[in-house]
Amino acid sequence: MKHIKITFDSKIPQSFWESEKVQRMAPTPLFDYGCLIRLPDRRAPVVMKALSKWMAEQGYQKYSIEQVK
Repeated sequence: MKHIKITFDSKIPQSFWESEKVQRMAPTPLFDYGCLIRLPDRRAPVVMKALSKWMAEQGYQKYSIEQVK
């Protein structure tokens, strides 16, 4: 399993949590500024790319997406 960590510069917007796309990934909150998503190894790179594109389309600006152990 791989983990993807999403971190915002400020509190995670409520619209992020309410998104159906995000809810399907069952993120684990990390304090107020980030979350962790568990994925099968082979899906992590594809999901990271899709998440980056989707978050840009939604207008989220100050965030980072990284793969962690």
